[in-house]
Amino acid sequence: MTPKAKPDKMIAVKRIHKEGPAALVEWMDGDKYRRGIVPVETVLEGKVAQSVLEASIPFGEKWSDVSGVTASLEQELYRQGVWTKEDLRAHSESARSAIQQIHVVPLMKRLLLAAKE
Repeated sequence: MTPKAKPDKMIAVKRIHKEGPAALVEWMDGDKYRRGIVPVETVLEGKVAQSVLEASIPFGEKWSDVSGVTASLEQELYRQGVWTKEDLRAHSESARSAIQQIHVVPLMKRLLLAAKE
């Protein structure tokens, strides 16, 4: 007798775009934003099986490959909706906001704390 396979965990996703048999979905992987392309029929009531997401075609630039871009800045860019070079060109204010949120605000807080000493 073969052991029963454990059912695949279903992960909540946000469908970003659908084109023909493919869907671009976004989900949280722990505290990380992810986007991938999956077969449209695998999106069931806003959820996709974890194994399907793991096999998805990754979507978006890997901003952390750019010199000076940290993993936290990359995630903030994704949170702000800056996934592609086109997004960056069209939404440079969002990118600027992400940079401020990750680098400028914490630095300013440290400077203000130092000024109190």
